[in-house]
Amino acid sequence: MHRNFEGRPFSTEWLVSFKDPRDLWQEHWFALSLEIANIAILFQILRHAKTRGNEACYVVIAAMVSVICFEMLPMMPQPGYLLWWYHQGLINVLHQRVPSFIITSFAIVHYVAHNLTKDCNLPTTTRSFVTGVLGILMYFPYVWLAPRLLLSLVHLDDPVFKARFLDVPYFQVLILFLLFFHTTQLFLQNHEEIEPQDRNSVNYTWCAILSGSVSAFYTIVEQYLLYLIITLTLKQHAGWCLLAALAITASLAKDELKSLEMKSYSIAGALQPLRSTIFWAAVGLFVFSSTLPLWLKTKDLKSKGIRLELGPCHITHDVSNTSPLEITRRRFICQDDAQHLDFDFHCVNQAALRFGVQNNVINCSCCTLSNWRIDPNNSCLLQICFMRSTRMNDFCRKLCSEIWPGLWTCSSPCQVWGAENPHAYIEYECNIPKVKCGVV
Repeated sequence: MHRNFEGRPFSTEWLVSFKDPRDLWQEHWFALSLEIANIAILFQILRHAKTRGNEACYVVIAAMVSVICFEMLPMMPQPGYLLWWYHQGLINVLHQRVPSFIITSFAIVHYVAHNLTKDCNLPTTTRSFVTGVLGILMYFPYVWLAPRLLLSLVHLDDPVFKARFLDVPYFQVLILFLLFFHTTQLFLQNHEEIEPQDRNSVNYTWCAILSGSVSAFYTIVEQYLLYLIITLTLKQHAGWCLLAALAITASLAKDELKSLEMKSYSIAGALQPLRSTIFWAAVGLFVFSSTLPLWLKTKDLKSKGIRLELGPCHITHDVSNTSPLEITRRRFICQDDAQHLDFDFHCVNQAALRFGVQNNVINCSCCTLSNWRIDPNNSCLLQICFMRSTRMNDFCRKLCSEIWPGLWTCSSPCQVWGAENPHAYIEYECNIPKVKCGVV
């Protein structure tokens, strides 16, 4: 019988839960197919652009470099990155995300947006702005729907973003726009500065790498500055960030208006991509790919149920345990954290849990358990904070029958006491020899 582990796709725990590649395919064929299809599409894009000598081939490289650097550069100590998100960039990519899907989807959108503005007859900055807007318009359906279905997108599940449009933080829309904008602008500027005799694939590649890395750096710096200025200093609603960005853009647009007057540019070209069938086809494709799990009724991309998680609770996670279009967060204050921050949790497999128990792993945690510890006397203690005894009984039955079948033996019915205390208590007996377990 194949094990049906419903953790986050391609996370570390998800990968180690499969001993046989056949299990990997049977349990998560949709996620694997989506990854392979995205890489195949990107390969065809690069091949097509390279064959026609299109500069967009190197724009794709710049886009991939920018999103990779954007994810990996914010490796700051805790007080620093807590100003913006709870995630550590590199750790988040390797353990909690689908790196190839993030990189390839962003690059595909950027390629389409860049080609749509190729014949717009606009100055560099204006073309970059239009490209960024087109990228957001194409990407937004995926930004809106994918976190509920794939749980894998660039920093879109951070609870610090309170102000949202269609459940998407304003800040994140602005960040994605800045990433599109800077990547296009820097690449076009660096591309124009290459001398005709030096225009070859090597210089174009270096141009793309430099443009992508600098674009990521600019975006990281700007997002921290915007957050500090708007949220911490002015104490304004986060939505004002968008207005501030528009004001800055308007001030920069003065030079662009002069260019439009002096040269044979046409502002009407900015609306040309909206009349393209390719643009609307791209939007429809992202809507389709984001909602495909609904049509297929697949459940392997959602974390649900009550399961335990090994390791320290230092990363924020999304858990969707109801409709795939709703994200339900399970929150509690980590007692081992000096700053008493709120955290959400995803789920891991049973084998890792048994391994953790047998090897006396300290500081385990759970979606609904606030702490797990094993003392030197070989007795284990589970701490649980439930406000209602009915939920406690449900959890007891689920723990015995579904989560750790054969590992726990519960009294029937579960013994509950401490009604005068808001923190109720349940007692379990562990099947591991000479180990007495209780839930507090």
